[in-house]
Parts: sequence; C-alpha cells; structure tokens
Amino acid sequence: MKKFMITYLLFQIIIPNDTLAIVGENVITKNDFMKRAEYTIRPQYCNSSNNIDKKIVLNSLIAEKILAAECKSELDIDKKRFLRGITDQAMRRVMLEDQVNSNLAIDSQIITDLYNKSLISYEVDFLSFSNKYLDSIKGALETEKNFTDISRIISTKPANKKLRFLNSSKKVQKELFNKERNLNEIIGPIEISNNEYILIKIINKNRIPIISLENQKKHYEDIKDNYIELESIEIRKHQISNIMSDKKIEFNKKVFLKLANYYYYNNDRKSINLEDILFTLDNKQWTIDELIQLNHFNPLIFRESYDNISEFYEQFKLGIVDIIQNHYITLKAYEMNYSNHPAVVKERRVWKDYMLASYKKEQLINNYKFESNSFDNEYKIIEKILNKELDALFSKYSDLILIDVDMFNKIQLSNIDMFAVNINQPYQLTVPPFPRLTTKINLDYGVKKDL
Repeated sequence: MKKFMITYLLFQIIIPNDTLAIVGENVITKNDFMKRAEYTIRPQYCNSSNNIDKKIVLNSLIAEKILAAECKSELDIDKKRFLRGITDQAMRRVMLEDQVNSNLAIDSQIITDLYNKSLISYEVDFLSFSNKYLDSIKGALETEKNFTDISRIISTKPANKKLRFLNSSKKVQKELFNKERNLNEIIGPIEISNNEYILIKIINKNRIPIISLENQKKHYEDIKDNYIELESIEIRKHQISNIMSDKKIEFNKKVFLKLANYYYYNNDRKSINLEDILFTLDNKQWTIDELIQLNHFNPLIFRESYDNISEFYEQFKLGIVDIIQNHYITLKAYEMNYSNHPAVVKERRVWKDYMLASYKKEQLINNYKFESNSFDNEYKIIEKILNKELDALFSKYSDLILIDVDMFNKIQLSNIDMFAVNINQPYQLTVPPFPRLTTKINLDYGVKKDL
C-alpha cells in the first residue's frame, strides 16, 4: 500500500491512502470504519444506513480512541491474557497469509481445466457414515460389492443429490471433479469432517454450457477464486506440516482420561494433580499445568460437536493437539518477528483501545452511581451521562483530530445486521464489539480536510 508522511502538531504519523480520521497518534481507516460498522451488531440507535447513523458510528469510533487515551488504568490479568492471545492469533494468521502470497502460483491451464469440468452436473446417490464403518466399507469396495450391498452394511438407504463444482464442499470438489466421471462409478470414501465420511455413486451426468460471454467471464472468475482458495488451504497445510514435522505427541492415557473426566463431569469434579505428566512431545514431558498456561492464551476449541463421552474424549484430545500446534506456529511467528508486523501491531492496538475505553466507560458511569441506578437501559445511560462526558472530551481533543469529510460522505453502510466470526479459531470475533459510547450526531470538532 502506498504510504506518505505528514507532520501534525507534535506527531509524525504514517498514514495509508484510505485514512478516514486521525485521533492523536491513532489512525482510523475507511476499512476500519466499515469493519467495525458491518462485522458487528450495531445498537438500534445507529443501525440504519442513513447519514445521521453514519455520524454516530464515526463519533463512537473516535470516542473509543479518546477514552482509551484518557484511561490511566492497567488491564487486569485476564484482559492481558486475552490481548496476548489475540496478538498470537494475529501473528499466526499474518505469517501464514504471507507464506501463501509468496508461494501461490496461478496456473491458467489448471483453471481452464477446472472451468471445463465445472460445467458438468452429476446426479449422485450417496451414503453418509461414521468412522466405525470405514474399514467395513473399504473391505466391501475391495471385493467389488455393489452400492446396494454397501448400504446394507450401515443399514441406510442412499440419498440422492445433484452436484456441481461450485456448490460442492472443497473436499468433494477435490475428489469428485479431479477428472470426468463415468456412470455407475463409485467415488470415496471421502472424509468430509473428523468423524464423517461419504461414498458417492454417479447416477447421471450432464454438461451445462454457459451461453453469454458475460456469464462465461463471471464463471471463470468464480472458478479462479475457488482455485486460489483451494491452493491457499494446501499451502497453509504444507507450512504447518513443515513446522510440525518430526513432532509426535504421546498421551499418558491414565492422566488424559482423568483430565478429560474432570472437564466432562463438571458438576462433580474431583481434584487433579497439575504436576501429572499429560503427554510427551519432542522428548519433553508436559504437565497438566503447562498445558493450562498455554490455554490462558489459546482457549480450547472442539473441531466437531460430540454426543457421548467417547466422542468427547476424541474431541478433547484433538483440541489439545490444536493448542500445541498453535503454540509451535506462534513460536515460529515470534522467531520471524511477526510481533512487530504492522498488521499485528494494529490489531493489538484496536483490541487494547476497545478494552481500555470500556474500562474508562465504567469509571465514568460509576462517578454517577446514584444517578445511573435510576436508568433502566444502556441507551439512557449514554444519553444522560456519557454524551455529556464525551462532549467535554471531544472539545479537549479537538485540535488532535482530523477527519476526511469527503471520504466519509462517500461511504455507504448497510442496514442489515451482520456478525463476522473466525470459525474454528480460539478467538472468533474478527473485530471488537461495536463501542456503545455516544449518540452524538454532529461532527462539530476537529479539523476537516482532505488528507
């Protein structure tokens, strides 16, 4: 991204081209504005797309920066751990994104081949089954049992579906559309999740041509985007595999079951010894306490849901494996100095400012404790307490605030509530929650100029 330098008062700030506002040493870009407005649920008092609500959104983001600057308190231990975890996750993401950008090679011939294969629509019968049937079904395939015989193994009738490339899962795309299939051909088993497989039989197929040039171009771009996504996934897997190569984890079964039961039967917990050896990795014995220390910065996430204790054990073990894997990826990111990467530094600052501003908000409300107790909802507290406090602070910081009004006026917001999350990540929010700080509708402070 092209950057240039400006000197404003006592600060020398590097600002990107899409800078919407500057608050002291902080930059709010158009992208920041859109994410905080569109990737979280906005409160009812500013959730429309009109210009007044847009001003409330900008005032709220600027108020957050002001309150963070005003807050003189330190984050408590839980918030410090949360911030460390968010930072570590950002480092892993940015490092792997850089690896993808460095290694991704777009092969136009492969995209053309995929485009041609994607024009085929398959009508299929398919069977879904769990891991416990896998060996039996593989054995049946080796002895050339037909699809009906295989369905009897799992006592399930085949389901029927039409599949095209772009409406299929990534794993089905990879296994089914890697070549043109024949009628009655059986494909699989295909692992579609940790404990779920499918077996596919081709019933019928049709080639569906795309007539208009415009639609052909759009379909080609969709196929290209899909190809890039698939290649990116493979590159990430390869990079993680390199980091984790030669690392084998061996669980102490007795201690693992004791720890797993401790969490599963959480209404009748028996004490556990934190110094018990839970597993061995890289010739090092790991205690339960050492895992808990990692868990402070990397909450345990289950890959799949579970219905019984046996499935819980499996998911609990995989969750521990993911914590350990993230630990080693994070170490690699620190080794490569990703803690100082601009994207990581910014993400950490955004989350820290959100937490500091939230703490300062509570302090301000507590200063009106008797009055605030008489208000029965947050909106009234904002209207009667926070607006008054923030008006004074907007005036105090006015000379340190610049706003690109021309850019602001061109921004279009949606009035549809959206909520973006990072699936299967320890910290799932992509941005902090919307800062519920002010209902101010005027931009009557700061310097308005083209940046």
